[in-house]
Amino acid sequence: MSRKSKKKSGSAARFPNGQLRPGYRKRETEQEATAIARAYRSRLVGATNAMRPEAGYSLGRVYLQGLITSPLHEAGLQYAALVEAWQRVQGLPSPFPAAMDLSGVRGLTLYSSPADAAIKRITNDYMKMQTALSDAGRKAIGTVREVCLYDGDCADIESLKLGLTSLAKFFKTGVDMRACA
Repeated sequence: MSRKSKKKSGSAARFPNGQLRPGYRKRETEQEATAIARAYRSRLVGATNAMRPEAGYSLGRVYLQGLITSPLHEAGLQYAALVEAWQRVQGLPSPFPAAMDLSGVRGLTLYSSPADAAIKRITNDYMKMQTALSDAGRKAIGTVREVCLYDGDCADIESLKLGLTSLAKFFKTGVDMRACA
């Protein structure tokens, strides 16, 4: 039984012993590089929407599947942006290990720290938003946090709609209550 040899790299520059010279890379086309992500996304949201930016995160996939409306999607994005801004001014680290710099200095820098008025405004907006979201209930709070912040799968679409509806009212994204029901 003979072993299959490795596929040769065409006309690549080689040393006399046959090894590839440094700097040679097999050139991949963009379609080859994104084929796996495209196949996964097309199973979730269809082939026509697979390359849209919304297909890359959980809230966007729920939106592309038609389970939530555009104002609710926008409210979820604004929620995530406000929570990120609040975490930044509070000096909290990112909840994602891949985004953390373990050797970095925590907190705000001395040169680019926001003004006290901006910190107060962001904190007040965050607290008002949390109060508005608490009107939807604990289950909705957890579902919105899981989908919008942690990019988790949506287990309960009704709780997500309820939470995003209360956020849309808070952010005044032009939510039509008949479309949310």
